[in-house]
Order: sequence, then structure tokens, then C-alpha cells
Amino acid sequence: MIFPRRIASKTYKSARWQCKSPPPQNIMMRFSTTDENKLLKIVVSQTTQPDVWLSALDLIDSKLGCRTFLAEYDTTGQPTAQFGGQGPASDLRRLFRQIETDGGRNVFEFLLTEAALFYPYCKICLDRGLSEKISTLPPALPESPEGGETGRNDACGDFKTLRNAPGLISPVWRSETVTVLFACIFTEHTPETIDASAATEIFRTITQAMTPGLSTFYEIEKERHESGIHQTMLTAVEGSVVLIDGAGHVLAQSETGIEALKYLDFAVLRESKLVFKNKQAESYLQSFDPASRSPAQDTALPSSAPPTGATEEPYFSTCLRGLDGALKRIVIQPVSMPDQTRATGPGHRLLIRVREMAYLPENIEQVLQDQYDLSQSEARLARNLTMSGSMNDTVAQLGITRNTAKTHLRRIYEKTGMHTQLQLARLVHKISGLF
Repeated sequence: MIFPRRIASKTYKSARWQCKSPPPQNIMMRFSTTDENKLLKIVVSQTTQPDVWLSALDLIDSKLGCRTFLAEYDTTGQPTAQFGGQGPASDLRRLFRQIETDGGRNVFEFLLTEAALFYPYCKICLDRGLSEKISTLPPALPESPEGGETGRNDACGDFKTLRNAPGLISPVWRSETVTVLFACIFTEHTPETIDASAATEIFRTITQAMTPGLSTFYEIEKERHESGIHQTMLTAVEGSVVLIDGAGHVLAQSETGIEALKYLDFAVLRESKLVFKNKQAESYLQSFDPASRSPAQDTALPSSAPPTGATEEPYFSTCLRGLDGALKRIVIQPVSMPDQTRATGPGHRLLIRVREMAYLPENIEQVLQDQYDLSQSEARLARNLTMSGSMNDTVAQLGITRNTAKTHLRRIYEKTGMHTQLQLARLVHKISGLF
């Protein structure tokens, strides 16, 4: 049930505490039924409040004389600020990365991906050869600004004490996006004074007490995440829309969302991920992808992105023509969601819209004739030219010569006071607001 000094990847569960039987003077370790009930009350009552989890960890620390960790990591192994804080989570990762397994892997990687849920693994047999390396190890990550100060960093400061003390660790939650590790490092004990059986039993009791709170927490997280997706999609009900995360995974789409991007040869769907054919869009997306960002950037928005909640200005756009020759505009825009700072997946959400040129009703032609004294032919040209944006397309649609179109356009400018095609288009669109 413990890690040997160098662990073969298939021998985790068969390992045993490698310490002598507790001598008579061993320190007593107790976690009473009252303590268990108090812990349950803490983690179940207000499970979504950050301070609740800190209170739970402080309770365990005070009762057992240990340093307790409840740490969440994303799929890349980066710690989040959830539960016990990012600083302590970094310390725990640093601690178990030092224990190597066969094949060049380390115990931290095993715990994230392969270790059995709720199984109490022990760490008392660290490689003694690492003791000289403590002073040269890189510092732990600073506390995330978004995560807030936890008040537990100072308690985790003596890394050498943590490394030499006996302890137990177990994965207590694992999903497609995060893994949560729970650990008790018994800093007031040594391998000779700790009661291995009592420690294991207490650890199991605590793990079982915290599990309902964790389940409730992630269920609420899931509902909040899905609600955020629905709210975002409701704000973009018109046209073709696709919502993706920072890694390009599709979270939601309108009925024609993916097909519209495929039709314009802009992007295609491979499994559940959107693959961009447009190089500029691909480069833009990389600024939001956690896999391509350094740890120092994990808690910050890209410099080109708007503040949380800003959704008015597009941050990437391009115009493309489909097979029918119609011009369409694609806009990719960061959006704010309730889980923007949480590890339910890569933090950023991007809304992709495909916008088509608006249809201008024929009634506009009559207004142009009545208000600006345009002829029927001139009014028709003004409307069609505004919709197509191309003189060549307009000439073909109306079946007139280019010289006739130029003559009409010159008279339109004289009568409306406009001087450019853009000014004329703005006028026509303003009139369309009447219908």
C-alpha cells in the first residue's frame, strides 16, 4: 500500500508500509465520530464556497497533526486554485514528481492517470538520494491571483519536512478535464512512530466523508457549465453559430453551424474538435489553447482578448465567398461564461458566427423613389448593388450593360447626395430599418 523506493509501474497496490512496528511511545492518532460528523457538515453544507474546503482541511490538520492537501489538476498536470489553493497544489505535485517509476515516469503522473480512485497510497519511502537536491529544486508556482490567498502556503513552506514525513495520498475525483488528489502528510510523525493501520483507517474515513461534498461540487459545476452554454447560444440565435473551448472542442452549435464553416472551406469537424483550414484563424485560436501556453499564462487572458464579460467587439473576422458567390463574414469572439475561471475544461470560450448579407426588402425601392426622386431603374440598382457589393454581379442580375449601370449610379449620387458606394449602402440599410 506504499511506494517502494523505486516503484515498478505494476506494483503499486501490492506495496506495504515499509516501517517498523510502532514502538510503545508512538503518538496517538484519533479522528472521532464527532470529528467525522463535523467534517461532513462542513463539506456538504456550502460545498461551492472556497472557504468551506479550507475549513475542512484546517480541521483535519488540527486533529491529526498533519499537512492536508486537496488539490485539483487539469489534463496537463497544471494545478488550479480550487479547494486548497494553487500554491499547496504545486508543492504536492513537486513532492510526488521526485518519486520515479520504471520507464522514466514519476508517481505524480501515475496518480493523475492510472492510480485507483480512493486507494490510499503511501509515500514514506522517498529516494534518499534526493536529499542533496532539495536546495536546487525550482520554486513552487505562486498563488493564482484569481484564486485568492488561502492562508495555507506558510504551512507548506518547509518542503524538506514534507518530503521526509510519512503520508498517504489518493485520487478522489477524476474526469475528462480534471483530477483531484487528497493527501495527508503526517509531519508530526516519523516512520517509526506512526501507527500505519490507524493512519490508513482514518484516511479512508476522511476520504469517505469528503466524497459527497466533492460529488455535489462537480455536479453543480456541470450544471453551471451547461447553463452558461445555453445562455451563450440564446444570445446568438440568428444565423450559423458554433461555440468552442480554447482547444477547439465543440461545446454547442446551431443546426447549420458546422456545415456553414465546412461550406466556406474555413474549418472541419474531426471527432469533437474543430480543425481550422484558415491559417489566421488557427493562429488566433492558439492564443487561447492551454496546451500551447506557458504555466505563467494559465490564469491570464491573452493580450488580444477582451476583459471578462466583454462581447461587443469581434477579435477575429474575415470575409469569404461560398460556392454560390455570395459574400459571408466569419467572426470569432471570446465570450464570458459562468465557469470562465474554473477548470471544467480549458477556460476560454469562443463563439464563431457566420454572417450573411441581410436581405433588403423591395419596399426600399419605393422609398428611394418617393424621398429621393430616383427612377424605378435607379432605385432597383441602388438596392441590388447594396446587397451584392459588386457592380459586376449587379449588372448580371439586372441584365443591363455596365455603361447603363454607371449612368444610373451617377444620377443616384446626384439625387441622394452620396459620393461613394459605401455611403449609398449605409443609406439603403438605414431605410431598411423601416421595414
